[in-house]
Amino acid sequence: MKIRGRSLMEPRRFSGKTVEEATDNALEALDANLEDVEIVVVNPGRSGILGFGGEPAEITVTLLEAGSTGRTYEDEPESGEDDYAQDSDDDYEDDVGEDEPSRSDENDAEYEDESSEGDDSAPAASSYGEAGEEQPASNQHTPEPASTVRAPRRGGGRRDQADRGERSPRPERRDRSEPREPDPEAIEFASEVIDYFLASMGVVADTYVREETDDGVSVFDIEGEDSGLLIGRRGETLQSLQYLVNLIVTHQLGRSAYVQIDIEGYKERRRDTLAGVAARTAERVADTGEAAELEPMPAYERRWVHLALANNTEVRTESSGQGSDRFVIIYPGGDGESSSQGGRRPRGRGGRRGRR
Repeated sequence: MKIRGRSLMEPRRFSGKTVEEATDNALEALDANLEDVEIVVVNPGRSGILGFGGEPAEITVTLLEAGSTGRTYEDEPESGEDDYAQDSDDDYEDDVGEDEPSRSDENDAEYEDESSEGDDSAPAASSYGEAGEEQPASNQHTPEPASTVRAPRRGGGRRDQADRGERSPRPERRDRSEPREPDPEAIEFASEVIDYFLASMGVVADTYVREETDDGVSVFDIEGEDSGLLIGRRGETLQSLQYLVNLIVTHQLGRSAYVQIDIEGYKERRRDTLAGVAARTAERVADTGEAAELEPMPAYERRWVHLALANNTEVRTESSGQGSDRFVIIYPGGDGESSSQGGRRPRGRGGRRGRR
């Protein structure tokens, strides 16, 4: 917002969480009223998530000559900031709904790259000020004559793109055949988010970034006296922390983040252990011809088992169960009809065969 008049001073810059707060700071510092100053919005500011990614609002203020008359006009709609915050909230809710890791009807997330949980959760960039711009009074809507019949909207009542305000398209999916490059900005931001979570949980630990990573995935190692608290039952706490970090970084940067978190080498040790269990169980299944079930485990661990036995032609693997109770079944090689061999049919697989 600007107020025109003759100035008595050089413009001064003020900032705040919002334009209104920056204006209040300026008026208090100058001991002036709103009609005594000229205000130019330099940066309307941006809200963040959990204190990350936000930008303060900035304005320049010029004190006007006393008694000068001016007229007010607006460069930015006052409602634009609220619109931006609402867009950010909507995008965040969409992100959480699309990639919730605990849903019970998952179709075996282990066949997707563990670090690509944010692929479908990359947010649509907000379009500040486009949807909330005020119109001049001369263009205000007037009631239609009674004889006018409004045509019904098509598509289940959804508004046209012009009514909603244009939004930037989602980032295109990466071609998996192309190597993924490290993202320094994502690494720096992810490190800040991890440190924030550790401080909030009262965990004293140090965070390191591995120099050698696979396919551009950023791997963070957390070490410290309290780091074991972050693993949780079956590694669920660790996996939830990794999911939230990817979600926040993806949302703030507007592109997919590929971040993995390990606690003092826990995942590496666990992967080696599961590979050994899978190999021994597969050998027994091949010898006896009877299917065997492994213990319930999260999606990324089931994926490790599938990959460990992918080249074993004597057995095949399949996941079964619901939610956190999903487990891997190892079948003898063939069509998997293990009932004739005395083995158990998988629970809850509904007659479907092959990997899921």
